[in-house]
Amino acid sequence: MKRARLRLHNTIAFQFLTSFILFSILILALLVTHTFFAFQKSQESAEQIPTLIAEKMSGDLSHFFVQTQNNLRLASLGFTDTLVPELIVQDILDTDPSIISIDVFDLGGIEQLHVNRPTIEEEDRTPETVLGQLFFEAGRLGEEHFGNPFISAYKIPFVHWSFPILNEDKGVIGVMRATLDLSVLWETVSEPDRGIAYVVDASGNLLVWQNLQLLERQDNFNNFQSVRAFLDRDEGVFDYAGLRGNRVLGSWKAIEPTPWAVIAEVSFEEIFEEAYVSLLLLLSLIAVVVIAVVYIILFFDRNVLMPISALRSGISAFGDGDFSTRIRTRSKNEFGILARTFNTMAERIADEPKRLQEEVNRRTEELRQANERLNQLVNEIHENSKVLIQKDKELVKANDEMMTLNKEMDAVGKILVKRDRELTEANNRLQQLDTVKSEFVSVAAHQLRTPLTGIRWTLRGLSAGEFGDLSADQARAAKNGLAATDIAVELINDLLDTARIEGGRFGFAFVVGPLKPVIDSVIERLKSKAENKGVELVPPVIGDDVFMALDDERLGIAIENAVENAIKYTTPPGKVTLTAEVDEKNIKLVVADSGIGIPEDQQHRLFSKFFRAQNAVLLQTAGTGLGLYMMKSIVEKHEGTVSIESEVDVGTKVIFNFPRAKEGEEPKIASDVLE
Repeated sequence: MKRARLRLHNTIAFQFLTSFILFSILILALLVTHTFFAFQKSQESAEQIPTLIAEKMSGDLSHFFVQTQNNLRLASLGFTDTLVPELIVQDILDTDPSIISIDVFDLGGIEQLHVNRPTIEEEDRTPETVLGQLFFEAGRLGEEHFGNPFISAYKIPFVHWSFPILNEDKGVIGVMRATLDLSVLWETVSEPDRGIAYVVDASGNLLVWQNLQLLERQDNFNNFQSVRAFLDRDEGVFDYAGLRGNRVLGSWKAIEPTPWAVIAEVSFEEIFEEAYVSLLLLLSLIAVVVIAVVYIILFFDRNVLMPISALRSGISAFGDGDFSTRIRTRSKNEFGILARTFNTMAERIADEPKRLQEEVNRRTEELRQANERLNQLVNEIHENSKVLIQKDKELVKANDEMMTLNKEMDAVGKILVKRDRELTEANNRLQQLDTVKSEFVSVAAHQLRTPLTGIRWTLRGLSAGEFGDLSADQARAAKNGLAATDIAVELINDLLDTARIEGGRFGFAFVVGPLKPVIDSVIERLKSKAENKGVELVPPVIGDDVFMALDDERLGIAIENAVENAIKYTTPPGKVTLTAEVDEKNIKLVVADSGIGIPEDQQHRLFSKFFRAQNAVLLQTAGTGLGLYMMKSIVEKHEGTVSIESEVDVGTKVIFNFPRAKEGEEPKIASDVLE
């Protein structure tokens, strides 16, 4: 018996361990295969990654420079032998934020025109400093010149780009130089998802890297293989020690039309990251399998094999007629429960005949009682059937009524579906008409602005006497025409801004900055206008530590609109007062006047396009009715709100509310790019 028990023990153990080991080998084989293919896949795609990164960033940068080059070439074509289109140059500055200043010199180096933004410091532009410079000499030869970048006193990166000015006979009559703000360029390019990227010039000097900030210290990086390949114009992907000292794959792509290039580097750790993780998982699993095999062998022997052997011995003895046999076990698992159940069964077998007789008597009594309950239930069912028949008749009648109501509801539903379809078609038609209207306004405004700009420039030249002396009537007519043209250009600009707002192309660029300079700039621009009209303009009391996420130019337009309206519709002597209330989370700015007010029945239409109150039209006939609509759109883009409280002949309050931000934090409002 001991030999048989030992054979059973060994057979079960062998079968279990064999199955477990085969399963473990299968899992390990699958993991090894996955690791092998992961290495293969990473190696195949390794050379594509730096090339794709370089191509993506080079394409974005080239698009920016080509678009700027086209704008500047267009500006250079607008010059003639005798005329300097200052308005055309100013329009280019207004539409292209990357162009900071434009200078025009004649062939003697004498400055003819200078238009700039306040973000660049003034430099010496006398003929002595201009003559002999590379940009000027290249322009005199009829060539474009793209200079080297430099850092201004404001810590802003700039680069000079010059173009020759040609007359109708293609002869050079002057040189135009534009100064570009490279920080606008870097902001248009995102960091790569993998690896690092940096920009070098034609000599291999590092201009900008990773976070796309221009470096004040320009080192030569010719010892990097990808930089040398760019200088030699050698295409491909190169393996070398990169900018951070680790082993990388690098590639380069040129930035057209500049002499610069983008270098992209991806480390081998990033390329083979998936394979390394798979290998680490394989090693961990091998260790886990070894530990699990040892533990399972011990656990299986103690909790399965030994209880099975004890059960087999006890059952065999009991089957041979030894009814006093009992199985001894301390196990609390299923085998222990089975052994205790066997012991209980063995103890009860001796008393089985007596127990069976008692069970027969008990079952007989239960059957008798069940028969009595069955008879009682039959009687109750007979009585309840009568009630059910009556309820069934009532349900049939109710069902007929319900079917009638359903038919009526179906008819009403069909009518509602038809009305819904008609309303949907009408709404779609209105949306199409609104889109056509916006596109027509945008195209018409673009087509009108160019000839109006020429007319305004011509009338301004007539008024200034550039075409000869005018009589008093002629001068008055030219002045009146210039004023009318200015109003028309302002209307067209408002229409274009409205179309850009509706299309999401107004060109917001948000930073976290102080609110006080924006308000001070508005007060400074409108102070003389208020004094000339005899209206007192009271600025707000606001600290330099009040910050918010803002586009200072766009927000200035909204606040200036509110203050200018207050001055316009306040009769002298009057007062326009600005107040500010600030807490930890919010900024409240109020522009209050003592003007004519707005009728209550017209206030609900104040922010609609082209709407002007009746009393405002009587006081000021000129106006587009787009100012408040643009103001509300700009404020809402800043995640703020604007409301108006007004009473006729008492005054009006324009109330702005903005979320406050902390100095140095990143703006949470997404910027957009003006198309």
